[in-house]
Amino acid sequence: MEPVKIPILIVDGRMENLVSLSALLESPNYQIVSAQSGNEALGQMLKHDFAIVLLDVQMPDMDGFEVCKRIKENSKTKDIPVIFITGSSNEESIEKAYEVGGVDYITKPFKAREVLSRINNHLLLSEKSKVLTHDLEENITLLNQYKQVVDESLLVSKTDIKGNITYANDAFAKISGYTMEELMGKPHNIVRHKDVPKKVYKDMWETIKAKKVWHGEIKNIKKDGNYYIVQATVMPILDSNGEIIEYISASLS
Repeated sequence: MEPVKIPILIVDGRMENLVSLSALLESPNYQIVSAQSGNEALGQMLKHDFAIVLLDVQMPDMDGFEVCKRIKENSKTKDIPVIFITGSSNEESIEKAYEVGGVDYITKPFKAREVLSRINNHLLLSEKSKVLTHDLEENITLLNQYKQVVDESLLVSKTDIKGNITYANDAFAKISGYTMEELMGKPHNIVRHKDVPKKVYKDMWETIKAKKVWHGEIKNIKKDGNYYIVQATVMPILDSNGEIIEYISASLS
């Protein structure tokens, strides 16, 4: 079985440059497709799923900057790395290449080692980015399902570090009798029942401020004055520096 070739698009207004780059990249690993104009390049983008594009700045119909902008505006091609080919190394041209979405640039005349190194580096980065994106999407899908399970079975609320409510799930709102609008921004003690000893809340705050998880039974009051009892778990949420950014409570009524 033949190995799958990596499709690369080379776009240059001059045939000699296309021939030179194609010869330089000749390999069993690559499938080289060439185009001599911006319109031809965009047409090829519709036919192939390219792994990378080598794009000349100067071309007869539209310049490479415009071609790159159109590639990045298309949701199907926006993630394809574009390396600019340029005969100029002036700072303004290079800056514009990055502004329109280019990831790198190669100056003419071509140096084989430089061209191959940059292409391989960006192919590797692109592949890693795809893997990370896929993993992130998978994790988001799983987290959404976990959240659904939690929302179906528990009363969940979040507060900022001052104890003001920033999130409450439907189950929390329903049992408390408050609407989401009435809960948001209010101190969590809006549901605190007077029968609960102050020592319980003092112990809770000391525990979670120490970055530990608190467990306990709490009697809460509803908007209409009735009460409900929950088995609560309250824990601090930490940022990457280990600092508390919010608190989350999950309770079983």
